[in-house]
Amino acid sequence: MYKKLLWWIKNHPEKPLSYQLLVAAIFAEKCDPEPYFQYVKNGFKLDQFIQDCSKSNNFASNEKGVNMAFVEDTSFSIYDLIGSEIWQEIICKDSINDYIAEKTFDSQNEIRLLCKKIYSEYLNEPCFLNEKKITQIYGQRGFAFSAQMRNLSRSVDTMERWSEGTANQYWFGSNAIRCISKRVEDLMNVEQTQDLYKKAVIDLTEAFHFSALQIEMLKYFVCQSKEYNCPASLNKAVYFWGKGKGTGKTTIAATIVSILNGEKDHFNIRNYESTLAQELGFKDFVSPKICSCRAVLLDEAMPKDSSKSYDTLKNRITSDGVDVRFIHKNQVHLQAKANYVFTSNHPLSYFVQDESERRFLEFWIEKKYKTLTYAEIYELFLNFIRQCKRDRDWQEWYDSMQKDTEVKGLESKDIDDIRSFFETAGFINEVLHGAAQVSIGTFYQHVFKFDKNASKQIIRECVVDVFGEPIKPSTWKKADVLEKLKDLPSFKHITEINKVDDIF
Repeated sequence: MYKKLLWWIKNHPEKPLSYQLLVAAIFAEKCDPEPYFQYVKNGFKLDQFIQDCSKSNNFASNEKGVNMAFVEDTSFSIYDLIGSEIWQEIICKDSINDYIAEKTFDSQNEIRLLCKKIYSEYLNEPCFLNEKKITQIYGQRGFAFSAQMRNLSRSVDTMERWSEGTANQYWFGSNAIRCISKRVEDLMNVEQTQDLYKKAVIDLTEAFHFSALQIEMLKYFVCQSKEYNCPASLNKAVYFWGKGKGTGKTTIAATIVSILNGEKDHFNIRNYESTLAQELGFKDFVSPKICSCRAVLLDEAMPKDSSKSYDTLKNRITSDGVDVRFIHKNQVHLQAKANYVFTSNHPLSYFVQDESERRFLEFWIEKKYKTLTYAEIYELFLNFIRQCKRDRDWQEWYDSMQKDTEVKGLESKDIDDIRSFFETAGFINEVLHGAAQVSIGTFYQHVFKFDKNASKQIIRECVVDVFGEPIKPSTWKKADVLEKLKDLPSFKHITEINKVDDIF
């Protein structure tokens, strides 16, 4: 009862309670009087107010008298007020989601339990039975909350669906990352010096034969995950590959991901391992694992035919958030830093659809160079990761590695192949005996002899790159085309056979 009085005092200063009611409530609840002195309207001094709040008055343990005085001051019965402390907080918010979002949780189950408590305390509040009275006291806000909760009562499992969806919404993207981040901070809380960093680099290099560039690549990714502030457009994913089995690439990848999630070994790696379908949002009602982890392992996740998902993957790597539709929930946007570690039996160029790719840091693990236990591998990478510290601007660092880390893709291979088709004796002979102008169709037909699936767009781009811009739409001068080919051995051979002295 007295808690209701204190709630009213704080939230309805326009309708203050009598001095005696205020003093009685503070005495009963054993509150600090000073924060409530601002609500005293009768000209009392602070010292007198504090003294009065330390002793009982005629409203102490007098429920009937308290209610009569409250009705006199407000025109409402005290029994018409919400008694639940949770609902006293919620009724001041714009939504239940706002109330939940302000809290922190250490597990999804804590969120589920809070949702059930919100619902249970709604059921135990008699004042919600009278929507007219709720509206009079709490206005449109009270009416809206009452209607929302009434809707949760309309079917047997509506509340369970709501609590499950809400637990997903407020666990992924914020609370899960917060819990892991605390663990990571504890694991990384060691002295950092340049000498310790150099020693960690030497030990890692001796064990795995990493080059200076690979060490820098690994450092970039580690800092990207540790600092959590790399601009999305500069995100990099790590890609370990090796053709043989037992090269250790998966162990290396799992160890790095485990450490970046604050683990003391790599045996819980399943908690941080995912699939491409899940990370790209192809699974219904499932959050990408990157929304609840500081780094994620994608082991043998790249499909042989990656053409359909490649653009989506590129966008995922260079995005800081993801849209997810949980079951029984509208679509929500979750924060997520895309720190991915891939493993594969194939080189990256096997999957890259573009001419080149800048989003990956590729490591070829050829073989095991040293026999190490899991604990020794963990210790080597832990020492290195602990000592990694960014010492330059993200953009500057990114640019310094771009040329050396760029990976040529399938499109680049296609372009190289198409260019080589124009250097053949057959093409030179076709142009030599053709009309004075060469149409784009001639180039298409020649390339299709070798590759029926070649892209016309890429063919056109190659033609422009090799022979220059057309003299008119889709048409090149024969002399200009032959000029570009004249230094080739095949050109000299053809002209000798055909006894051509002057073709220009």
